[in-house]
Amino acid sequence: GTTVLAGQYWSALMTLPALFDVVDFNGPTGGVFVRQAQLRVTQKLTPAWSAVFSIENPEFFTASAVLPAGASLGAAAGAGGGAGGATSSTKADIAPDLVGKVAWTHPRCGTVEARGLLRFLRAKTPVSGDSDVGVTGAGGLAGRLNLWKQGEDRELFALFESIAGTGIGRYTFALAPDAIIQGDGEVEGVLGVAGTAGFEFKATKQLKFHSVFGWEFFQSNKDTAAGIGFGLPTRDAAGTIGSPGTGGGNQRSLSVHAGAWYRLFDRYRVGMEYIWMDRRIFGAAASGDNQGDNHSLQAAVQFFF
Repeated sequence: GTTVLAGQYWSALMTLPALFDVVDFNGPTGGVFVRQAQLRVTQKLTPAWSAVFSIENPEFFTASAVLPAGASLGAAAGAGGGAGGATSSTKADIAPDLVGKVAWTHPRCGTVEARGLLRFLRAKTPVSGDSDVGVTGAGGLAGRLNLWKQGEDRELFALFESIAGTGIGRYTFALAPDAIIQGDGEVEGVLGVAGTAGFEFKATKQLKFHSVFGWEFFQSNKDTAAGIGFGLPTRDAAGTIGSPGTGGGNQRSLSVHAGAWYRLFDRYRVGMEYIWMDRRIFGAAASGDNQGDNHSLQAAVQFFF
């Protein structure tokens, strides 16, 4: 059959069965995690196969990139007070983001999805007065596989997801821009690779363990001489080349989450989790370092309605 979904919901680019049941709500780095307005159609092809197509809210994300002076996002050619103009907070994007995927589901083996993303990012610079549209694309695999089961209470699952391509910044925790704008106004996507992999183990009816590794890597796209782009050498907050400050954006991010949930009663459970995070930036920060990590413990109590 065919189902239609309209409204605010998790992006079709997400594979919900592949999301880890971690204590940290945001989850590991490298996961696709976006909730936005969309119109989605799902077509059941066979009992095991289905196809999904979705048009979703567009938003050109450029944080940590240095743009040409006067550049505006999502703007058509013309003067700048209206939608997408330099004095407006509205971005007149040219087209919605397009998401498509094919899903395979087996009652004993699990779920695997192949997914793709196509985006149309528009910008305007005062150099030409015209707008340029950069087309970006990405794809990957994600899934949840049932590796082992004993009785009703003991189960082992392998979870994974991956995405690679241009324009994925906003879809993967916004650690890098979707694209940069060249001095001549051309929009070029930023290449990135992200993913997660790990296990969930249900030991008893009450106790469940999890461990997951996440990663994100981004490639620089810059014009160092002009001082614009992403992944510039060390710069300050104003984008001055060679000055110590914010660095040139995130080059990579890694994470490890390991923890457990214990269900005390039908509607309550408690969780404890160790988290390691590592981040490397292009250039260097004011301290002179370009890499740092963090160790933390996180606890939670959940109540189920």
